[in-house]
Parts: sequence; structure tokens; C-alpha cells
Amino acid sequence: MAMTSFFFLRFWRKHILNLSEIYPDFISLKKNFLADQSYSILISLAESIVLLVKAHREFYSSVPLLSWMHGSEAVEHFFGVARQINSDFTYADLIYLIPKIAQHSSI
Repeated sequence: MAMTSFFFLRFWRKHILNLSEIYPDFISLKKNFLADQSYSILISLAESIVLLVKAHREFYSSVPLLSWMHGSEAVEHFFGVARQINSDFTYADLIYLIPKIAQHSSI
């Protein structure tokens, strides 16, 4: 599915570019396609999923790939604990909070 989405996005973009060359007054990449940032993000996500599958097959072949486990839950938990300690922190504060968060997580 990741490869399908990757190729679909690339073919769709190429199709719009071809149409914009034929009909420059009616079709443009800017008006008839995703924003450049959205396109880059979606391509990056598709590539990342493929790389995750490849790395998992190479390094963790005895463990089943549970793709829903590779999410933002750990990051959300980390920042949740950080907000429990200090509700309004800067990056510097976060650096100093790391040992406390590690201590909190080990309990």
C-alpha cells in the first residue's frame, strides 16, 4: 500500500505537469495539485513506511511487524510527563527535565 501511494502521487504529479504543458492557461501544478509541502510530507511518509518494513525484515525478522505500534504514543507520553513536572517549559527546560522524566519512567 505504501508503494502504491508513492507511485500514485508521483504519477498524479507527472500527469498534472503534462497537462499544464498542453493547457498552460487552464492547468497549473499550483492550482490543480497538492501544496508542495503536503506532497513532500506524503512522499516522505510513504518512503518511511517502506524503509520501516525493510529495516524490520532485516534486523527483527523473528518479531512480527506491528505497524500500529510505531506511532507517536511514546512521544506523547514523554511530553505528558514533562508537562506534569513543568506545565510551561522551554527547550532548555526540557533538556534539564530529561533525567527527571527518565527517573519517572523507571518507576
